[in-house]
Amino acid sequence: MFLELIKGVALLLALCFLHGVNIRLWRQKPLVGQIVSGVLFGGICVVGMLMPLVLMPGVIFDARSVVLCMAGLFGGPVVAIIAGTLTMAWRLWLGGAGMGVGLLVVVICVSLGLLYRYARQRGKLDVGPRTLLLFGLVVHVAVVGALQLLPAPVVQRINGLCSASMRWWPCPSSPFSRWPPCCWAPR
Repeated sequence: MFLELIKGVALLLALCFLHGVNIRLWRQKPLVGQIVSGVLFGGICVVGMLMPLVLMPGVIFDARSVVLCMAGLFGGPVVAIIAGTLTMAWRLWLGGAGMGVGLLVVVICVSLGLLYRYARQRGKLDVGPRTLLLFGLVVHVAVVGALQLLPAPVVQRINGLCSASMRWWPCPSSPFSRWPPCCWAPR
């Protein structure tokens, strides 16, 4: 599980770098930049699904929930919808016992990221470390809730993993969404 965390963190760092380059490159054409960002976020989700933690055939874990939430929060609706669509298409193609729940997780994460963005734009939430950590916890609880729809033996195994991962899962939402600054440049 630790190795999977390291892979997820590496993907998030790569995404931060690429997203920052993209923002600077398409500053004069924001819609093109948003489309490219959507493809970047979705592509990172697909890469994550190529090297997941496999619980059983068709039931996989990866860092896509963090990536999709950040797509909604920092990229906005265009970025989140493109990233979510690419992620859902790949998850559909993978198939398996966890496909339906995997698609639900995509919808939940994109929606939560966009809700956070909306609250931030209205001045109700900030993007400070505490708020982002709480947001990561909310996302984790929502995803774990969705995972309860899987068959009972799988749910038992997931609940064991999730109780262990509660210690670290919200953390990628906090530091990696604020560093480097290119990841949270306003749009």
